[in-house]
Amino acid sequence: MHSALHYRECAARMRSLANSEPNPELREQLETVASDYDEIAAEIAGKDHRRGVAEGRPWRLSRHR
Repeated sequence: MHSALHYRECAARMRSLANSEPNPELREQLETVASDYDEIAAEIAGKDHRRGVAEGRPWRLSRHR
């Protein structure tokens, strides 16, 4: 599984593509994919945070595990 950062970067790439896409239908699809990547990143970040708290470690140390 990739890190939350990986999925945030994917979302940013999709948004960049969407911003330069002249076709409105394709632009909308790219924005949808970007949103999906953001949701995946948020889910991973939430799991990492919960695991870190359960192990008694601060957030910043738990997210790269």
